[in-house]
Amino acid sequence: LFGFLLLAPFFAWGALRTLRTTSDDPRQWLPSGFAETEAYDRFLEDFGVDELAIISWQGCTLTDPRVERLAIAFEQTQLFTQVLTGPRVLRQLVTSSGGVPPRVALERLKSVLIGADGRTTCLVLVMSPQGTVDRSSTVARIHDIAQTTAGLDPSALRLAGPTVDAAAINAESQRMLFQLAGISAAISFCIAAYQLRSLRYAVMVFAAALYCTIVALAVVFLTGGRMNLLMTMLPPLIYVLSTASAVHIINYFKDVIAHKTDGAAAARAVSHAWSPCFFSAITTAIGFGSLATSRIDSIQAFGLYAAAGVLAGLCVLFLMMPAMLQLAAPKSAGPGMPPSIGTAGDSSLVKLLLGRPTLFASACALLMVVGGAGLFRLQSTVRLQARFLPDSKIIQDYQWLEESIGPMVPLEIVLAFGKENADSLLE
Repeated sequence: LFGFLLLAPFFAWGALRTLRTTSDDPRQWLPSGFAETEAYDRFLEDFGVDELAIISWQGCTLTDPRVERLAIAFEQTQLFTQVLTGPRVLRQLVTSSGGVPPRVALERLKSVLIGADGRTTCLVLVMSPQGTVDRSSTVARIHDIAQTTAGLDPSALRLAGPTVDAAAINAESQRMLFQLAGISAAISFCIAAYQLRSLRYAVMVFAAALYCTIVALAVVFLTGGRMNLLMTMLPPLIYVLSTASAVHIINYFKDVIAHKTDGAAAARAVSHAWSPCFFSAITTAIGFGSLATSRIDSIQAFGLYAAAGVLAGLCVLFLMMPAMLQLAAPKSAGPGMPPSIGTAGDSSLVKLLLGRPTLFASACALLMVVGGAGLFRLQSTVRLQARFLPDSKIIQDYQWLEESIGPMVPLEIVLAFGKENADSLLE
């Protein structure tokens, strides 16, 4: 236990560094080796970063002076390579050599930079390489500039685009980690204390599971990994699996001290628990490790780190739990101690199951078949709308922008002409 205490600051430091890293690059969801991914990589090499952020607000019109003020302020940063606005492009179409009439230019820009009403407009920011390093910081910078330059409250802005999507996903991931994880840990601790009938045992389970989770996160940092939307499931996953194994060890321990009082209860409990916990961890690790066959980097990383976390947690449990039990657990079953494992047959539920084994086995098999039929109805999607609730701000922003401006899905097309083509560039 003293050794674990000495190593705790090191593991905690690694875990915190892991939680502070984010991988919000949309390209992490592109399958490696696919023709589409290779074509996209060639596009980036030839034409540079193609990420956009679209900004508008209620009252953002062609005559709103704040549009130009914001455009100038954004151009003065190193985060954007280009700033397009409805008024700028409209003016360029009208005043350039061979310009078109204002009415024609306005029609051309409808549903692109100008809404169907002919008045509502937006700003389109083209990201620079610096702007894509930390998308969350870039979006925060957009909010700051809009507030200081145009007096626009961040809640009043309507934002869209791949950069905004990545920042929103990252923000939700962080909220899950730091808010919901604490609530989950508190609830599980209370349930453990109630079911184990002992606050002392519950503290042991909580400490062991928390230590396993910290070690798993530290492994991510030490191997150069980063957190992403999928990796946010790693801490609660390791915590839950470690909690289950710790409860198993304690139940074996309680069963041993209910029958023997020779002072070797911890050793006997470990000898009983080792085989089932070991094989459970191994099969679980193999299951998660199978995700490494995926061609999507984020899924690969989650599978490998989940498998490594399960195995690392097993090692921690069988070093930490016996030490805590030997040092702090009661050496015999005192008054109020719950029944041992051997008396489980007295339960009315167990009697019911053992009295009609064929009926319950058949019901479970039928349920498995019915549930398995649903596998054929599963559908995968990468649509942003599937990742957020309808009342979330980013979904409402997209709906407002598509109703007020036009479709928000960028599409770029590259046409290649053979060298034997005699047409000029203009033609």
